[in-house]
Amino acid sequence: MKTHFVTFFLAVSLQFFLPVLLLAQEGLHVEIKTADTPQSQILEFPAVKKNPGKSVCLAFRGYLKTSAPAGWNNFLGLSLNGKNLGKYTLNGEHRLLRRGKHLQTSLRGAEERDWWRNSLLMLYFGPGDKQLDERILFPREAGYDYLLDVSDLVNYVEIGADNRIEAAHPNQLKITNNLLSRMVANREINLIMEDVRFEYYSSEEVKSMRPHVEPVTYRPAEIVAAFQESGISAEVTAGGGMVFRVNQDTYFFASEFSYAAHPQMKFNTMTPESAEGEPEWKPSISILGQDKVLLEATSAAYQLKRVITYQNGKLCFTDTLTNRSQQDIGVKAVYSIVAETLLPENYRLAGIPGTEKETGVAENPTLFVQQERSSVGVAVKDDAFRAHLELTRNNNAVMYSEPNIGIPAGKSLSLEYEVFLFNVPGYYHFLNYLRRDWDLNQTVLGPFSFQTWGEGMVEAGIIVVGPWYKYHDGASLTEEQYRDLMLKKMAQIRQQMPHVKILPKLELNLVSVDKRTLAEADKLPKSSRANGKYGYLLNAEQAAIITRNTPYKAYDDSLLKMEDGSFFIDTYYPPEPYLNLMVQLEYENTRYQEMMEWIDYMIDELGLDGVYIDQFSAGCGGPLGRTDRCSFDRWDGRTVALNEQGEIMRKYYDYAVTGISGREEIIRHVKSKNKILVANTQPTSLKTAKGSMRFVEMENDNIAHFILGEEQPPVTRHGAKSQLSPSPIMLGLRPKLYSENPQDFAFLLQRGVITALRHGLLYYYYTHGIAPGTGEYGILNCMYPMTPVELGEGYIIGKERILTAVSRSFSTSAKPVQVIVFDRNGRKKQEVKSVQEGQTWKTDIRLKDWTETAVIVLEAEI
Repeated sequence: MKTHFVTFFLAVSLQFFLPVLLLAQEGLHVEIKTADTPQSQILEFPAVKKNPGKSVCLAFRGYLKTSAPAGWNNFLGLSLNGKNLGKYTLNGEHRLLRRGKHLQTSLRGAEERDWWRNSLLMLYFGPGDKQLDERILFPREAGYDYLLDVSDLVNYVEIGADNRIEAAHPNQLKITNNLLSRMVANREINLIMEDVRFEYYSSEEVKSMRPHVEPVTYRPAEIVAAFQESGISAEVTAGGGMVFRVNQDTYFFASEFSYAAHPQMKFNTMTPESAEGEPEWKPSISILGQDKVLLEATSAAYQLKRVITYQNGKLCFTDTLTNRSQQDIGVKAVYSIVAETLLPENYRLAGIPGTEKETGVAENPTLFVQQERSSVGVAVKDDAFRAHLELTRNNNAVMYSEPNIGIPAGKSLSLEYEVFLFNVPGYYHFLNYLRRDWDLNQTVLGPFSFQTWGEGMVEAGIIVVGPWYKYHDGASLTEEQYRDLMLKKMAQIRQQMPHVKILPKLELNLVSVDKRTLAEADKLPKSSRANGKYGYLLNAEQAAIITRNTPYKAYDDSLLKMEDGSFFIDTYYPPEPYLNLMVQLEYENTRYQEMMEWIDYMIDELGLDGVYIDQFSAGCGGPLGRTDRCSFDRWDGRTVALNEQGEIMRKYYDYAVTGISGREEIIRHVKSKNKILVANTQPTSLKTAKGSMRFVEMENDNIAHFILGEEQPPVTRHGAKSQLSPSPIMLGLRPKLYSENPQDFAFLLQRGVITALRHGLLYYYYTHGIAPGTGEYGILNCMYPMTPVELGEGYIIGKERILTAVSRSFSTSAKPVQVIVFDRNGRKKQEVKSVQEGQTWKTDIRLKDWTETAVIVLEAEI
């Protein structure tokens, strides 16, 4: 990362100027180039005078310069005096002013976008004038102008006796452009920061500009049923809501279900205080036994039947909604957990701290809330609810919602979720309890890599070799050419590593099309990384050019179509003269049958040890609006979008729901041959959770802004989403993308491992390669096999070994047979002795946290 300094100088001495100190009257201007690595500049301003009743704010006009509006993303990093400017101030208030909690857009499935992601602020791509992307709905009036409250981090002038200046440390504002050249096909799109300055605002003005939501409060109604045990009480009130009393802390549970109304949809609610809504909406509550309660309520269009069971601090809910009408209806279901107080550090949505809204989180369908002495965790269980799940936080309430419920006339569906009550706080306590409760710990094999293996690495456990089969670099190969090439590579690898598992590369949702084989191909779009699009919608004429040709018309039942029969393709990944059909898999459709045939061919005929499948989850676990997830030419009988009146606006065929059984069969089929399946994307259903090794790509998140540092890595979105996987693995980084200096590669690999361990995750190689004399592979040579027992913040405990990037004492029943500490470059630094204490062994690990690592290898069970 390159950093440059720009200093704002006062023309006169600070003490002389102090009585009329106005911050920078004329702001500074900087342009920061977009390059291969993050680029920074530091602006220096004088110390600021404390002004009673006033707050200090950072103001600027910022944008990523393009000739016309072109979207938005989180690429601006700001730090003031060595402290990151993040979403919240030190006292937990929103830092960004005048822009609300979210960017609101017209994009389907992404209507709201958080301004912050891992301390990176969102900027618009545009010319920086009055032109804004037409898809931006709010806040349009703010344009490219930003205002942030920095009163908590600014350096003030410290005045002593006789108006003497005791200290006046300058303010250093570090501005980092985290957009990388490769992300924009090396186009010149630079970060522009104009009129950067500090300004005073009254405390009342700042309060009025800050996003604010009133806290939720309840006066609970009469208790009509209760589940109780030591330190825990879960009470059902006459209003249909609940009160949780856990270790002297109190939480509230409420729910609401939409119904159609004009001009705006309304809700039937059940809260601890009362039930509100349509006249007939009156909850009826029955006690069915010591551990079971039935709640029923009826509206004009639907009936709700809720069954609650309780055991050992766990509440299991099944909400069955029945359509009482003669037409299809849509319903939005919203559930709330309300704490008496809720600070930003005391909740997580899908494992992610501090975020206000998350969608596309089926891999980790949880929310977590803690107070001083207790915590509550929620886990959504059924497939459709997981697939459509929205998580939000408003002040002291966190919500989990299913906004896409469609119920055919006269039919029923159920929502299943579980609420866990704990006498102790701590997200990882909840996470590990849930992993055990859902039986989500399995043995993970490794090490893993694509294509090659390097000197100094222990023998591979799994290696994936190419080319891709009938796709990308293998699209032009005949069956015979592919077979000969693979058999030759397999022989070479097995000669060097006889025990390695060799897998081929299969792509699930993209089908290569050679346009040279099509008549009128000149009417089809061009493919390129610079101008191509993943999710290009063909018009009717273009679609017909493809579907009237064999073999592509065979994919008719697997294409992602619009209502008029047009469909989506990919022109971003393939080179000319190719394009990719975008398809999805479900049980017995063409893509499913083809994939099963491929698996048989690879294992039975070529003798491979299993298969690797890319993009295994529909839509890669992303939100409903992804173009590689749904079809619109038919309805799955479950998924809809509602208009503002609460009526069905659009019906979906959501392969993230309908495709689960097909993926379940694929996993079972590979397993039945005693072979292994490795797949990109983490599981989104309990049905597909076990029986394969699944990973998520570390580089799906922007890691460039911290990966070369030595500080604690932030919680990344995809890292948190992987924490509920039976194979909690991250596919690691590619060192060459973050440094041109080979001397850094060993350190970067170790930082990749540490970033994974930050979430309690394992590491698979994406690429590797260490320059001689610069480092070693260290903990990566000691990672597998691993059967997770406990995930922690910076470590993972398994049956076979313990891996850590933080100092900690570990107690084990199995005897440690080897304990090694590795330095920042993966070299062995020292060995550590364990001490037996009764029936357990204690090992004290002392590290330079988040820079060094250690492994404790345990004696195998006999």
